[in-house]
Amino acid sequence: VSQVAGLLTDNFALRHMYVATEACNLLLALAMLFGHSHPSLLFFLNVGLGLIFSFSQPVTKSMPPAVVAAHRHEDLAIVNGWDLTCDKVGRYLAPIAYAVISSTHGFGFAVRLSCGLYALLTVLRACVKVSEPPPKEKVEGAIRPTVGKKLWGLLQQVWDGVMSLRRDRVLRLLILNTLVTNVFLYPLNSVHFPVLFKQMAEASSSVEIDQTVVGSLLAGAMSLMRIKKKKAWMNYTALVSLGGVVGPFLSNLMIYMLESYSASQKKDRLKVGVMFGVAGQIVTSAILALIVSVSWSLGTGMLVLLLVLAWVLTIAVNNIVTTYFNSISQEKLQRGERGRFIANIMTMFTLGSSLGTLLYSRVISGDGDGRDVSGSVNLLLCGLMIKVLILATSSDFVFLQCFMEMAHLVQAKVRWSLVWVSVLLLGVVTEMLFNLHLLQKKRQFALPREIIRDYFSMFSFPARMEPLPAATAEQAPATAADGDSARKRKLGGDDADGGEDAKKSKGAADAADAVAAGAALELQVPPGEVEALAKRVASEATLVAGICPGFLSSQSRWAGLTDWAQRLCSLGEPAKDELLYWETYLAKPRERGHAQLLRQVREDFADMAERLVEHGCSEASAAVARETENVDALCDLLQQLLTLLEAGTAAAAEDLLETSALGPSGKGKGKGGAKGQSAGADGDAPPPPPQRRFFAVRLDLCQEGCAKFHDDRRFTTVRLVLPLFGAGPVLAARENVDWVFWKQEDGLLDKVGESTPQEANDLIKAWNEKVCPPSKETPTSQGSLVVLKGGTHSEKPLLHRATYCPVADPAKPQQAPPFQLLITVDHVTADVRDQLIEMNLDSEDDGEEGEEGDPEED
Repeated sequence: VSQVAGLLTDNFALRHMYVATEACNLLLALAMLFGHSHPSLLFFLNVGLGLIFSFSQPVTKSMPPAVVAAHRHEDLAIVNGWDLTCDKVGRYLAPIAYAVISSTHGFGFAVRLSCGLYALLTVLRACVKVSEPPPKEKVEGAIRPTVGKKLWGLLQQVWDGVMSLRRDRVLRLLILNTLVTNVFLYPLNSVHFPVLFKQMAEASSSVEIDQTVVGSLLAGAMSLMRIKKKKAWMNYTALVSLGGVVGPFLSNLMIYMLESYSASQKKDRLKVGVMFGVAGQIVTSAILALIVSVSWSLGTGMLVLLLVLAWVLTIAVNNIVTTYFNSISQEKLQRGERGRFIANIMTMFTLGSSLGTLLYSRVISGDGDGRDVSGSVNLLLCGLMIKVLILATSSDFVFLQCFMEMAHLVQAKVRWSLVWVSVLLLGVVTEMLFNLHLLQKKRQFALPREIIRDYFSMFSFPARMEPLPAATAEQAPATAADGDSARKRKLGGDDADGGEDAKKSKGAADAADAVAAGAALELQVPPGEVEALAKRVASEATLVAGICPGFLSSQSRWAGLTDWAQRLCSLGEPAKDELLYWETYLAKPRERGHAQLLRQVREDFADMAERLVEHGCSEASAAVARETENVDALCDLLQQLLTLLEAGTAAAAEDLLETSALGPSGKGKGKGGAKGQSAGADGDAPPPPPQRRFFAVRLDLCQEGCAKFHDDRRFTTVRLVLPLFGAGPVLAARENVDWVFWKQEDGLLDKVGESTPQEANDLIKAWNEKVCPPSKETPTSQGSLVVLKGGTHSEKPLLHRATYCPVADPAKPQQAPPFQLLITVDHVTADVRDQLIEMNLDSEDDGEEGEEGDPEED
């Protein structure tokens, strides 16, 4: 459509085209007024308005040189500047104005108002005085061209319009510069900023660095306008987009200053304006790249403020470049070329914006949870470098001269801007130092170099990721709208592991049960062979569990953990808690799994000390939770358990991959029949590749476990259980289980729910004794490490239960909970991890939604 408009603009009276386009808008508005009750008609009218808008752009952009008198070409830049300002401001404010008017007075009134405005604009356009060349006089006796020649002439004009893009060297430079801006800059606001603000809004409750003055003012403004916290990110994006309104007015002010400066210095005003604008584009792009790169180290308030200011400056300098670009093209091109030239560059810029949107969308979608900003920063820097190369290789605009002109203008006209820039930089530095202080306050036990390393790791570029053993690219990082306390939600018992994993066929399970070689349970494993045990439990079909009795006492650095856990659990009910950790959940940008777990454990125990005081414990007794030496020892223990867990998962993955290479027959080297079992799981088809696993860690403090024999390890590769204080789980080897009773007995939980506590306890004990006689149970002691096989490898798995707790006395509602600190570490797939997170956060999210829905509390 724009190409047709360009041809008509170059061949017909410009004023007539100018008035006709507005008259067409009026006709469509009237049609909408009388046909708004028909949805299909509204659709076609909307398409028609879009086509007329595309048609009108070459016409309206060709008007400034026709309006400005021939002897007043120095006013061309100012006219172009106001034309561009009104265009952009109208695009930003019109939707807001329509939303307000239609919501207060109705759709019909809004359409009638639009009709009136279109009629007024049509009359005003008809009053515009346009200087046009006189029409060509018809020559009598001239031979009229044939239809073929007319078509050939039409195609020749289209081709000439395309070639006009490369006719002038200065225009080629400006076209390429503007194309780079549309590809690498504008999509940042429409694609990256909404994702960034949404991620920050979701993490705001878990990040304690938004309590600055700017953040408080922004939060107060959102609260004053009754904007819900979860919807605030949309308003942050709208605030940044406000630069599209303020920036054009600032650009007009700067254009007046540029014109005055050029006249006083007797310089080429168009060249000065372009050089100033391009230099400003390079500077603002660098500022935007810097702000985006450190976005996760700033509070939300300071980030919004900096992006608003940067975007206002960005729009302003872009408008300056566009204004002088239009002025140069209008002076260099003839009256009969401008329409086609404008149509072609608009097509190029529209395609460039679409390409930029695709690039940013691809980069952000590949960043996992959206916190990794390196992709967007790299795109910004790429556009910046292209602009620098354009200037550096151009003989028309000297690279250093662009910045010299910019510096001269700043020195001559806006000297006070240096003061404001200094104040702004001081505010940014203060904000970052305050954030660092909050981070140090939250991690009192950390060394200064560790604090600084963690702080700057939030916006550093990601290092090369080491390949995970036998892992696929599947990773779906979980996000949450709640803080660190959200990790402290109960799973509701040991049976809470949700999700569905790839199930083995019944034939494979029977084949595994039929293998008699090797023991199913190893009871006395030396501490030095624990890693080998984890690998064998994960890969060998017959070995389902192993126990290392002296694991905790094998390392001197863990010697004080048992005494520390005892003192912590002795606090009773205030210390009762269940700390839950899932890999990638509430992790910082580019934070590895081990580092995430250790950081969150330290933070939780620091918070626990404060909570103990709130629940009535003395400062001295509550200090046990923040004992740095013991908390660090616990973190060291957890890190060792994660290493063992990963070794077991890697062995299972390697075993499965080797099985796939052997083919469906499963012949070759094997480990107790595991190869044949895996290979025959799907008949002749090889097994699917292993999925990546994520840790799921649970610390039970004074919690009552599930005293019923059960098996909840179907969705983990390997499970590690370590009773840091108190008795561990009770195991029932499969050869000692009455599997007929296990499969046929139903309704136990229904009976328990209808019974008194004592009756329920007796029912569970009686049921357990039928499943496995007490004399054949295998208890685990304090400080021992239990390695359990996961997955559905067998229909007769290793059952386990928690130790029996004293029956609660109704007369003593504050009866002390069991003294126990139990560590459980699992390796689960991404979908299971996400289901576990949802299970523990849904109830809290529902409660928050209900509160936000109440206008009195909003």
